[in-house]
Amino acid sequence: MLKESAPQQYQLEMVTLEGLVSQHHLVRKIDAVIDFEFIRDEVVHLYCHDNGRPAIDPVVLFKMMLPGYLVGGRVLYTDSTHLKASATPRKAKNIPQPVKASAYIDALNAAIDEDLAAAGKKPLTPATTAKMKDTKVSTTDPESGFMHRDNKPKGFF
Repeated sequence: MLKESAPQQYQLEMVTLEGLVSQHHLVRKIDAVIDFEFIRDEVVHLYCHDNGRPAIDPVVLFKMMLPGYLVGGRVLYTDSTHLKASATPRKAKNIPQPVKASAYIDALNAAIDEDLAAAGKKPLTPATTAKMKDTKVSTTDPESGFMHRDNKPKGFF
């Protein structure tokens, strides 16, 4: 069956990071006042010049981290690439650690206790024993986490 295609309109839109950041944003004010080029000179001795992969520019890396500290951010979002940690799975210990409820659950329990107190009832009884979970911790890089999922590489990331 022959069918005529409807006319299509194509539009090209140019989007830049400069256009996404407000003119009055704190990052722009800091960038106008401080020249971060001195960072490269301070850390040049920490980088190898004759082997390895090209590194992220330390000025760019610093500029990525600075707003998080100024605004109080605790998370740095990446492109979901798993970064291999400097750890080997053979040098790890299983350490029992308590499983802590999330802050959301704690807030819910506090709200329930307030409602119960307002109704003249006694508060919830907290759990007497903390649940324990064995966690694999690397002896060479304790901040890394051990990843093991289907169809993914296993190891410390």
